[in-house]
Amino acid sequence: MYCELPLLKRCCFCLPLRPGLIAWGYIKTVAAIAFIGLMCILLDESIERSKRGYYSYTSTIVIQSIILTVTIVDAVFSIIFLVSAHKKHERLMKSCLYYQIFIFVVSNLAFSLYFIYMLYLMATAYIFLGEIWLVLSLTIGFMNAVLQFYLILLVRSVVHKLGNDCTFQFENNAVAAQCHMNTVNFETFNNVAPTKQDKLELIKEEYAPSKV
Repeated sequence: MYCELPLLKRCCFCLPLRPGLIAWGYIKTVAAIAFIGLMCILLDESIERSKRGYYSYTSTIVIQSIILTVTIVDAVFSIIFLVSAHKKHERLMKSCLYYQIFIFVVSNLAFSLYFIYMLYLMATAYIFLGEIWLVLSLTIGFMNAVLQFYLILLVRSVVHKLGNDCTFQFENNAVAAQCHMNTVNFETFNNVAPTKQDKLELIKEEYAPSKV
């Protein structure tokens, strides 16, 4: 069964589609750059503490490095998205759409695995987090999935709009004049072929203006 995704015309149900996404792109880019700076500071502190031998920060350094790499990639795609939105570049916008779909799948898969793992730890009595943690985690995960899916619909709508925006040129070509002449039967009753002069006279009589 085929299901057609809706095409949205407004961002957040109030702003124009492309300007709204451009504003969102700037906010996301600034937030990503700020988060990159924060992660660089935290990663530097973890490396310095690991060198001093206070505690083994190997796992922390690996996790922070992965988060920093993902954030840098996200910031790069945010900049690509801004460029494509300003220049109305369909191919760059499509690459951002594919990236958003990839992030949607990977992030929700990672959250599901993490949530199942935490449930396993709670079931085996290694940790106890309580019902509040379960409700809060499910709420955050669900809201994140809904927002990502809504963003995919917005970007897809922009891509569809850019694909349909094309310039039409109309040419007024003059139709060549056509002259139709009825076939004249020059053959006489006694099967004698008419001369050239007889043919010219018959043609003149046919196209001669009528006298009122």
